[in-house]
Amino acid sequence: MSEVKMSISSATATGPGRSTAIDSLRGVSLVLMTLDHGRDFLTLPSYMDHLVPDKMSIGLFFTRWITFFTATILFFLAGLGARLSLSRGKKKEDLHFFLINRGVWLIILDVSVIYFARYFTFEYISLSLGALWAMGISMIFLSLLIFLTDKSIFVISLLVIFGHNTFDAYSSHNFQSFGWLWKLLHERGLLFSIAQHSVKVSYPLIPWIFVMSLGYVFGMIWNKYQYQRIRICTYISLILISLFLILKSVNIYGDPVPWRFQKTWILTCMSFLNIEKYPASLDYILFTLGVTMGLLAFFEGNVKFQWKLLRILGRAPLFYYIVHLYLLHIFALLLAVICFGRLISMDLVHYAPTTYGFPLWLIYSVAGFVIIPMYPLCLWYIKLKQSSNNRILKFL
Repeated sequence: MSEVKMSISSATATGPGRSTAIDSLRGVSLVLMTLDHGRDFLTLPSYMDHLVPDKMSIGLFFTRWITFFTATILFFLAGLGARLSLSRGKKKEDLHFFLINRGVWLIILDVSVIYFARYFTFEYISLSLGALWAMGISMIFLSLLIFLTDKSIFVISLLVIFGHNTFDAYSSHNFQSFGWLWKLLHERGLLFSIAQHSVKVSYPLIPWIFVMSLGYVFGMIWNKYQYQRIRICTYISLILISLFLILKSVNIYGDPVPWRFQKTWILTCMSFLNIEKYPASLDYILFTLGVTMGLLAFFEGNVKFQWKLLRILGRAPLFYYIVHLYLLHIFALLLAVICFGRLISMDLVHYAPTTYGFPLWLIYSVAGFVIIPMYPLCLWYIKLKQSSNNRILKFL
């Protein structure tokens, strides 16, 4: 028994300079992500991405809405983690090459391992450049930005995040032969197609590159003001959420879809909270980053809520990301056999029957059934990574 306890404690112990509050927050984002991807696999594509207050049930709307925090948390913490690695002795030149290698690795994973996890085939009928692709590109950009001063990175990041909605009126058609570049940067949709195969941009790069760079700059504050972290994070959270409420109330700038009074108060609230993620609007970033900072302050000040489950998941985010998609896909196939009597391709856009879909309680249940085994799997992986010198494991 003592050997088991020692094994677990060695896996959960934090390394030098590691923050359990950050690991816990990352763990929260992974739990929410599991719920979001469970909804992807178990509902029709028409309800997958955008918030549609007048067409979605209240439960489905808020299920999708709470998962909006996932991307902001992960991109921001990726930048913060890059900065913290410097405080642990890594040289800026080494960080530069690490971010490039890591970024390229994430892009390769997104178009191969993650694609197969979603469809269990390599037909590439429809390839979506998703979150890992955007994070990989963002890391490559960050590898260049780190050679600027913190003040320069901060100013550039704010200018882009606060100003990019100015260009909402422009589309790829306005840029003619460079329309493909605009799609990569700021417009979700079809990038190109060849015969029956197509490539789509799911995560336009702006403003995600600069959410990550903002996290990198915040790492300086996190290191410098260790005893004021809770207060600083709380103040930033209140400022960002207040800005969101002001901009949203004014209803002129900050999101491409203005809110409207509806026939009931709950629908009005849903319209007000409807924020655009593709590309992420200013309102989206203000609110989700405001909540992110609030949660960071909460976990930093409340160790008792830094549950071991969250900390362990948060220490193996990429491993979790890959494995949980395979588990969700397997669950979805099993449910399809039980409910429809046959296997159904998870390329739901092209192959799903019109009656496909499962109730919300089942989506939550499946997410829970995936999260539970992921805890021992992540624990095993952390121990393996600690005891191995395999370079590939260091990128997972």
